[in-house]
Amino acid sequence: GVLLYEVLSGHPPFYRGAVYEQILYEEAEPITGITQEMNVLINTCLDKDYSKRYRSFEDVSMVLVNKTNLIQVESTSKNEIERKASPKDFDLKNMIGQKMGHLGIEMVLVEGGSYEMGSDKGAKDGKYVHSVMVDSFWMGKFEVTQKEWREIMETNLSAFNGNDHPVECVSWYEAVKFCNKLSEKDGFDLVYTINSTQVTCDFTKNGYRLPTEAEWEYAARGGNQSRGYTYAGSNNVEKVAWYNVNSQSRTHRVGEKQPNELGLYDMSGNIWEWCWDWYDGNYYSQSQLKNPKGTANGDFRCTRGGSWNIFSLCLWTTCRGNFDPMEKRFDVGFRLVLNCK
Repeated sequence: GVLLYEVLSGHPPFYRGAVYEQILYEEAEPITGITQEMNVLINTCLDKDYSKRYRSFEDVSMVLVNKTNLIQVESTSKNEIERKASPKDFDLKNMIGQKMGHLGIEMVLVEGGSYEMGSDKGAKDGKYVHSVMVDSFWMGKFEVTQKEWREIMETNLSAFNGNDHPVECVSWYEAVKFCNKLSEKDGFDLVYTINSTQVTCDFTKNGYRLPTEAEWEYAARGGNQSRGYTYAGSNNVEKVAWYNVNSQSRTHRVGEKQPNELGLYDMSGNIWEWCWDWYDGNYYSQSQLKNPKGTANGDFRCTRGGSWNIFSLCLWTTCRGNFDPMEKRFDVGFRLVLNCK
C-alpha cells in the first residue's frame, strides 16, 4: 500500500509533522488524479486493522486484473507522468508483476537486500558462506517459454514441445542474443555487446539480461520475504519442483507447481537456468560484498535451480551448476531480469 501510494502521489502517505502518530492513528489523504476505486484499494492495504488488509501481493494483483478501471489515471496526471518518465520507467501494472513489453512477460519485483550466500551443506563449491548485498531488480515470474522464444528468434529446437513449456536446448550465447533482441523490440537499451564468443555486459543499462548468481540465489530464497526453505518456496520438494522422481522424464508447463515467497515459479526444478557468471569453484572465498558478478573469465557458465532429470539435492536454492556456454542441453533454459533503474 505504501509503495502504490508513493508511486502515484510522488511522496509517502505520511511524511510531514508527527509521522509516527500519523502512522498509528490517522488515515492517508486521498490521492488526486486517480479513481476513487484505486484510493479505496490503497486504503485497504493501509488499514490500521491488520485483518482488513489484503493478505498478499497476489490478492492485490487479482483485484487489479479483474477491475482494470482501477488503473485509469486522469488525463492531466497521465500527461504529467509521461512527460517525466524515461523509457526505463515502469507503470503501475509492472510494479505488481503484471504482463509487460512485446511478449507480455510477467516480471516480479525483487526488492534488494543482504543475505548469507551459500550453505555449509552440500557440494564443496557452495560451502563458503559469505555476506552479499544486491540491488532491487525485476525477475521473470516464469522461465522463458517456447512460445516466447519462437516469437523473437523464429525457431524452436527444444526437445520437449509445448508453447508453455520452458525453452531448452538453448546455449548461453543464444540466451544473451534473445535478451538483446527483446530489449530492441521493447525500446530498451542493449545490455550485451556481442562479438562472436566475446560478450560484455553493461549492468547500468535498462534492457533484459540474465541474472547474476547472487541475484538468482537471493530471489530463489525468497528475497527479503525468505522463510529459509531448502527449496524455492518449500521444504517439501514435491510441492515446488519437477525433478527425476516426479517429472516422467520431461519438462512441464511453467507455473504448475507452488511458487516461492516472491511469487516466482520453478526456481527449483524443471530446467537449469543460465546465469551471467563464469563458473569458479573457489569464487565464493573472494566474492565482492555488493552485487557480485563472478570471476572475469572461465570455461563454463553458471546454472542454477536443477532440472527435471536430476535428484533433489541439486534443487536446493544454494546448489551451483555449470555447463559449457556453447552447449545446448535438453535440461537448460533461462529466465529474464531487468534493472529497477
